[in-house]
Parts: sequence; structure tokens; C-alpha cells
Amino acid sequence: SASLFSSCKKTDILQLPIGGTESPQVRNLTIMLTGGAANGQKVMVDIQKIEVKECNVSTNMTLSEILANDGNSDDTQNQADEFGIWELTDFQPQTIDVTSLKNGLDYMLSNVSISSRALKVRLTIGDGSYTIDSLGNQNSLKLSETNDNLVYLTLTDDVLDIDDSRGEAVVNLNFDVSNSLVDNNGIYTLKPEIRAFSNSSFGEINGAINQVGVHAKISLTDVTGFSTTTVSEEDGTFRFRGIKPGSKFSIKIEANGFQESIINDISVMKAKATDLGLIIIQ
Repeated sequence: SASLFSSCKKTDILQLPIGGTESPQVRNLTIMLTGGAANGQKVMVDIQKIEVKECNVSTNMTLSEILANDGNSDDTQNQADEFGIWELTDFQPQTIDVTSLKNGLDYMLSNVSISSRALKVRLTIGDGSYTIDSLGNQNSLKLSETNDNLVYLTLTDDVLDIDDSRGEAVVNLNFDVSNSLVDNNGIYTLKPEIRAFSNSSFGEINGAINQVGVHAKISLTDVTGFSTTTVSEEDGTFRFRGIKPGSKFSIKIEANGFQESIINDISVMKAKATDLGLIIIQ
């Protein structure tokens, strides 16, 4: 049963035989969204639609061959190509506060039935995004460039949590708020940075600062240039999900009235949480 998710070879896929009556086995893909925090303001993102590209069951190419050759540039003109077909999910257009999904909280975007291996997810971002500052003022959040309205996520095996017994898969999408806001002299524009991850192949980092109600800025980086940011909760806790193992990470904690605190050489293991415990800031 796992072959529906691991390969697109014609011989490996359950499909309707020519002239036959047997229906293909339907699978479900659940798309989850998690977010982050940035600059003490709410970030409301206008998502218009979500589509999933399903594998062309008639292809003789393997999944790796498809993902290596299927570019995104022509998909806006064609609903289908030699690699697969784009299917609209049941997602209803809505504006989502992605800053409310920080520190591991998530939200189900869509649950869609698929008849073959899902290759990609595509989000269409509308022009109705905005921010709300600490005083409650609402400011329009325009896209940095016109082509930023389409966000493509490739569904490699490592970003899917697969339950073979139930025929279901889950992909988590991390809307990296801190890296999605572009500051142009105090005027912010939106350039969506979204990462797909699974709980089974990625890890997480969590901990807590010893100060309640401080809402410290906590930055996570590694030597490859990866960086992301969150803000501690009222009780001091924080959490980073969807962290790819294989590198040493550093955390920097910054809060008004407190000394900067840095923790280096943090390891992350697949499908595990690295608990930093209670961190003392002074």
C-alpha cells in the first residue's frame, strides 16, 4: 500500500484497468499549517485556494525523476502536463492569523481525497493580507512581487507522515513569519516563506525562559544559513517545529531589560524533541 506514496511507476500504482470496473484505491492527504511571530504584530495572510498536484498514473518515470524534472514555471498555463494534474482541494478562501500559530500550534487547512501519489501543494495568496500593530492599527500587506502569489511545496517522502494501514498522509506547512516580512524602511511587504515538513523525519526544539510575561525574541540559526524566529509565551515556553536534523543549531534569546543569552551546539534528531529545559536570563 505504501507504493502509492513512494513511486509513480505505472506498475506500482493501483489504477483503473483499461476496460475494467475496479476503482482505484482512494487516499487522503491532510494539509496542516503552523506559523510564527514577528515584531510584536499580528500577520493576517489571505489564502485564496490550495491545490494538490497528483501523479500521472500513466507515466513510467519514478518519483525522483518526476520531482527532478517537473518545474513550476509552466503550471500556471496548464492544469495538467506529462507529470501530473492539479486538483482543487475543498479549502475555502480565508484570512489566517499565522502569528497565532506560533510555538507549535497548528491549523488544518484541507483534507483532500487523492487517487494517486501527491507531488506538490500550491497555495494561492490573495491581495487582502494585512498586519495589526500593538496599537490595533491595521496596515495593508502587499506582496513583494507579483509572482509571490503562488507558493509551491514539493512533497518528497520525508515531508509526509504516512499511515499505510489507514491510507492517509499528512504534510505540515510552516509559514515562517519572520522571514516572510520584508522591511522597506518601516513599510512591510509579504514574500511568503513556507517549509513543508513531517513529524517522522524532522525534529523540534523546545524550552522555557525563567521570566513570565516577558515575551522574549528567540532566534534559531545553523551554519548553513537557516534561521527562524519565535516569541516566548506568557509562561516563558517556546517551541520550534519542523527542524531538519543534520546540523548543529544555536539559539539567541533577546528581551528588553535582560542580557542577551546564547546557547550553541544544539543537536536535533529525527522524530524527537530536544528539550533545553529552563533557561535563565538576567
